[in-house]
Amino acid sequence: MGANSQDTITKSDVIRVFKEFVTDYVNSQLVWGSDNIPFTEFVFSDDTDWGGTSGGIPFSTLTNAEFDVASDTITASDIFDILVDETANYTNLRYINAILFVSGSGGNTGTRLTPGTVFNETRLAHLDSSYKTTVDADQFLYGEDIISASGLDEQFQEMKSAWMTVAFGEEIQTHQVTVCHSSCHSSCHGSRGRR
Repeated sequence: MGANSQDTITKSDVIRVFKEFVTDYVNSQLVWGSDNIPFTEFVFSDDTDWGGTSGGIPFSTLTNAEFDVASDTITASDIFDILVDETANYTNLRYINAILFVSGSGGNTGTRLTPGTVFNETRLAHLDSSYKTTVDADQFLYGEDIISASGLDEQFQEMKSAWMTVAFGEEIQTHQVTVCHSSCHSSCHGSRGRR
C-alpha cells in the first residue's frame, strides 16, 4: 500500500487505500448500467431498476471528517465500523444474468434468423439503491493500537471479499426477455418472463 509496517497510518492513507482496494476494484468490474444495457430489448423482469451508469459509484463519500478524531493519526477503534459502512455503499453493484430468447420456428429472412437463446451472459450491473445492504466482514484491526500497514492491507482485502459475497449473492438473479421471431404470431410480441 506504499507504507511499510513501521509507518504510522493516517486518515489520508486509509482513504487512499480504500479507494485502491475497494472502490477502484469494484468499479472496474462493472459492465452494465443505465448507459450500457445487455441488449437492445433488455428490461428487468421484476421491480428492479438501474441505479446508475456503468461508470460505477464515484469515490466521494469517505473523507477525513468521517473519522471524527482530533489528530490525523487514527487507531483501530476509529476505523473498522467506518470501513464496513463504506463498503456497504457499493452493495447495489450486483451480478445479474441476462438472457434474450427468440421464439418462433426460424427459417426466414427477418430480423431474428435464429430461434432460441441468442444471448446469455452474467455481468456486474449497477442496480437501484434498494439493493444496498450491510456487509459481514471479519475484523483484523483491534483495540487502540496504531494500525500497521500490513494490518490495514489485510482489512481492505477482507472488505473486498465481503463485497464480493454480496455481489454474487446466494443466487444470481436471472432476467429473461423473450422476443418474437419475425415469422411468429403477434401474440408473442413483448412477452417477457423471469426464470
